Amino acid sequence: KHSCFETVDLSDYDFRSPSPGFGGFGLRSQQVQTPPKPPTSVSANLEAELCALLPGESDGLSRLQGFIRDAQKSLQGIAKLDLVDNWIKDPAMKDDTATCEEEFAAATTDVLTKRTAVSLNLVCLSLAAHLVTTELSDMEESMDSSCDVQLNAYRDRLFASLPPFLTLLNRINAVRAIRGRTVVQKIVSLGSVWEESKKLHEHANDYVDSLCDFMALIWRCLVSDACRLPQGIVTTIWDNIVRAGYMCLLDGFSKVTTCSTEGRALMSMDLASYFSGVSPRSLSGKLQVDPPLPLPARNDQHVEWKGRVDTYIKIYYFPPKDALAWVKENYQHHLPGHSLALALSTASSAQEAKKVAKWVKQLYDQGDNG
Repeated sequence: KHSCFETVDLSDYDFRSPSPGFGGFGLRSQQVQTPPKPPTSVSANLEAELCALLPGESDGLSRLQGFIRDAQKSLQGIAKLDLVDNWIKDPAMKDDTATCEEEFAAATTDVLTKRTAVSLNLVCLSLAAHLVTTELSDMEESMDSSCDVQLNAYRDRLFASLPPFLTLLNRINAVRAIRGRTVVQKIVSLGSVWEESKKLHEHANDYVDSLCDFMALIWRCLVSDACRLPQGIVTTIWDNIVRAGYMCLLDGFSKVTTCSTEGRALMSMDLASYFSGVSPRSLSGKLQVDPPLPLPARNDQHVEWKGRVDTYIKIYYFPPKDALAWVKENYQHHLPGHSLALALSTASSAQEAKKVAKWVKQLYDQGDNG
């Protein structure tokens, strides 16, 4: 159900005993001289994991799962659903020149809009199902009552499944558009940069600027004449892309198992740079064209998403007891893997880490059952 609890590798974690002289402050972020470790591996299914509904958003998820399973059974032998993703493939970037990057952004936006159109077709299908069942209900005298019941039941299940389904589709489209797995891999591959304890960084890491520049190109394509999506749909796409960026940052930071205090400060700097880089003002500076392109409206959710990542970074400075209390209070707003990584950082031994991992798993299992 939550695969992160089954695949956790405790060898990645540098367990250390608390030092009484510091009272627990910052102990889990202090630099310890240890041999370099290979970068933490990034799951091939990472992008799907980043799109998962949070425990606090999972209302209706069980109905959606049942609806999809029944649909798969009905289509078995008729359509190969494992090949559906090949109908609209992600573009491939041949080189990293500026011209190629613009072409890649245009191709990415084209795929993004096509996938969004598929999502919107689901809404049309739901409305059509509603209209059909309504019309048939007015003709009850000329139709089999059992057929009427089945159609109404299908319509109700479709309507109940639609909100979480659209949410998941929008998130998947956004994460794949910005190549979420690549972003997380870049964060993790920095390795020793996060562990340095004698260097204060003045600038954010380069991957942040690259991500923001690419997202600016996507926005330019979304609001160009070639893209004919309604403004409301464009805004929804952009908000999901921005959220995907925050989720990539959070996931990448959670996979940094050894980090100095200066490394945590650099994470905060990366976060602030991303927040600034996707702001309307920054987009205006990046896209200096005549006539000026429309800019996205301010969205308070962006501030909320930034706050969640910022708080997550700062919790690593907390004493272990307070950090675990925070996990218990806020786990519904985070993916299981993120809560698990934070909780494991409080452990001073492999045995204690196993107990902590079991405790976090119980939190999420309790949420699933409640």
